[in-house]
Amino acid sequence: MEKRYTVFVSSTYSDLKNERREVMQALLELDCIPVGMELFPASDESAWSYIKQAVDDCDYYVVIIGGRYGTVGDDDDISYTEKEYDYAVSRGIPIIAFLHKDPGKIPSEKSEAAESARAKLTLFRERAEKKLCKYWTSAQDLGGGVSRSLIQLIKQKPATGWIRGDEAASPEMLAETTRLRREADVLKEELNRAKTEPPPGVERLSREDDLIPLRFAFAAYSDEGLKSLEAGTKSYLVERRAYTLPLPFTWDDAFSIVGPLLLNEADEGTMLRVLQNSIPDTLEDDWYSRHGGDRVTLRDADFQTIKVQLIAIGLIVKGDKKRAVNDTNAYWRLTPFGESHLMRLKAIPRDEGEESSSAADDVEEDDEADM
Repeated sequence: MEKRYTVFVSSTYSDLKNERREVMQALLELDCIPVGMELFPASDESAWSYIKQAVDDCDYYVVIIGGRYGTVGDDDDISYTEKEYDYAVSRGIPIIAFLHKDPGKIPSEKSEAAESARAKLTLFRERAEKKLCKYWTSAQDLGGGVSRSLIQLIKQKPATGWIRGDEAASPEMLAETTRLRREADVLKEELNRAKTEPPPGVERLSREDDLIPLRFAFAAYSDEGLKSLEAGTKSYLVERRAYTLPLPFTWDDAFSIVGPLLLNEADEGTMLRVLQNSIPDTLEDDWYSRHGGDRVTLRDADFQTIKVQLIAIGLIVKGDKKRAVNDTNAYWRLTPFGESHLMRLKAIPRDEGEESSSAADDVEEDDEADM
């Protein structure tokens, strides 16, 4: 019979949201049923009583240790994360601890400020390192590590697990499996919704309607050369010079141009070419066209700035399609958040006036039919 295993995921919360999301996704991909504080319902029971019950119902226990010790209980001086760990140990539940490889590199806003809390965290880490533990450096690294480690742990220490209700003789087991499946569906929905939201910290970055602080270069006739051309005389003044002007782009302008290309991935050369070709259409002043401007170029450094910013605000990532070995181009594609943002920018909204007109036409047709 096919089994599904329940895995309790323990950690501090606010500083490890992304890491927990990756771990939950990894567990769902293994057909496991993750359990954590996100799924705890409002209840008259004390929080600790409910946590103990949830841990008791799990087959495996995963603890993630970052830069914070966590909230301590009212009746003692131990964090809930450490208490959950101690309880899982006391119940003999198979445990894997995942410790940040270099705590000194964790940002200050995700680390403990109080010396006492840092000391407790250090002792907790040392305890966890004495049992089965792995190390991580990023959320993605953590998700992959959990997948590999849990597969090995399941082989080494097979647990009871859960089976399909139609294969079980117990009605209680069917009810519990149904409950856990619903919890897993809720978590999947939250993960899918999170994919269409901007990444954490993006509010500190320049984006959307902010202007891009870049310049572009082009060739054009000087004022003297233009007058000579208009007079029909040929003189040495008729020459094309290099000019530079600020780009009147916003980040959304730039993304609206390259975004459609990335629905099916595009290389950087194509992205740069389309950006350069679109620049003349964005100019508010007609000086460029009147002076015969052409040969628009965008410095590579400026193009890289646009690319890096679109990555930072969570709109694009590297392409992952397989290509020929001799294809050394860099390819990019939209993230799920990038796709949803592009639809908001480019999709054509319905004209409310047309809708009203259509409704009026329907009324007229009904009146004619009645006559």
